[in-house]
Amino acid sequence: MIWLKEITAKKPLTRIYNSYEITFPEAERRDKDDFLSLLERPEVYVYTIHNDLSNESVGYLVVWDLQEFHFIEHFEIFSEFRGKGLGEEVLRNVQEKYSEIVLETEAPEVNEISESRIQFYTRCGFMPLQTSYIQPAYRKDSSSVSMWLMMYGELSIPVDEVVDLIKAKVYPPQ
Repeated sequence: MIWLKEITAKKPLTRIYNSYEITFPEAERRDKDDFLSLLERPEVYVYTIHNDLSNESVGYLVVWDLQEFHFIEHFEIFSEFRGKGLGEEVLRNVQEKYSEIVLETEAPEVNEISESRIQFYTRCGFMPLQTSYIQPAYRKDSSSVSMWLMMYGELSIPVDEVVDLIKAKVYPPQ
């Protein structure tokens, strides 16, 4: 069984940030101070992911409440726990909690992992929302990234408004 525990203090973020820094390419992640400051934002929920098989967390999830939908900014199952079906269980849990969800994922042409990640999200009930989405840069010295937006549920606003909302709320102004 999987459960999410909301993080409200910076201390538990140390392991998460260490893995985050290794897992996500620099262009797709926040710097440490910016990441830690997410806890100060009332519209952001940072969760550790737990299951019955481990006394410690098995991953994390960063979710933004953008009122019209919830946006998963980052989601990771730690490498030693991958391949056990935990990711699907986490997404089922999140889908029970939030009815309209949007997330970014690398385009399938980037590499085989990107293609399998899209297949994973599709198996979990997500559908492509926009396949020509450009993720804004997190820092001035960083570049934007070509991604896909995928959705779960029925969104009540048009795609261009979804994109505008994500870019306005989630990414720092450049």
